[in-house]
Amino acid sequence: MKKKNTCTISGILMLLLTYPACSQHSREPAATISVATYNIHHTRSSYHGVRNAIRSLNADIVALQEVPVRNGTDYSGRLARDLGYRHISGGMYYRQNRRSGWVLSFLSRYPVSSKKEILLSGSRRALRIDIKIKNQPLAVITTHLSPFVLSRNIIGDNRARSALRKNQISEILRWTGNAARPAVIMGDMNSIYLMGELTPFPDNRFFDVFDSSSTDCPGTFPLAPSMRRKIQTVVPFAPSVITLDYIFVSPGIEVISAGVKKSTASDHYPVTATLRIKKGA
Repeated sequence: MKKKNTCTISGILMLLLTYPACSQHSREPAATISVATYNIHHTRSSYHGVRNAIRSLNADIVALQEVPVRNGTDYSGRLARDLGYRHISGGMYYRQNRRSGWVLSFLSRYPVSSKKEILLSGSRRALRIDIKIKNQPLAVITTHLSPFVLSRNIIGDNRARSALRKNQISEILRWTGNAARPAVIMGDMNSIYLMGELTPFPDNRFFDVFDSSSTDCPGTFPLAPSMRRKIQTVVPFAPSVITLDYIFVSPGIEVISAGVKKSTASDHYPVTATLRIKKGA
């Protein structure tokens, strides 16, 4: 009888010792991350407005385009200090002179294990960082593709620009094919779906975060009346807001939510997404 009681007590002690560990494991939060992409219009309107707009996003990773470099000073460093982020920048893809222009940047709450960059056709660039979220690797890429031109030969010049953006997207996807998956590609693509230039993303299994959410994208670039009038010389209509900024995700990433944050701090609105990285993706 004594032996039986001893065994029973030992069994209960084992359950008590192992239960907290099992319970803690089951409550371990999933590998989630919030990301955003924002063309900050080289802080033309207001540095403080851009800073406050980024703060309101409360994102873990923010991809920035048109980050000004003035006399050798990269403004993503100032934003990072003001907002409590790490910052990573690439080389200038638009130059005003030797020491001033624009760069691509990331603001990150996560340590960055590596940074890589490629030069695209048309002197544009793509910047990539690699991070880990709860030991899950994630590659994050940003870019700013060549813009539309409002010239005298608006149709011919923009056909050439369209071909250039298609090349740039192909270059990014080939480069990203060598990156660790899962991956996020986000930035100012200077393109709308009707133009057909964005098709390579889903063809290569990168999907728009709005396609995976229950929300329609409300647009990211409001058109000024003067721009609408110029566009209407080519097409019979022009909406008040179009979408130029996107977040694309690879398989292995679940989209929890996606949205656009309206702000007058830039000529673009930031796009946001909350993502869950599937275990073993």
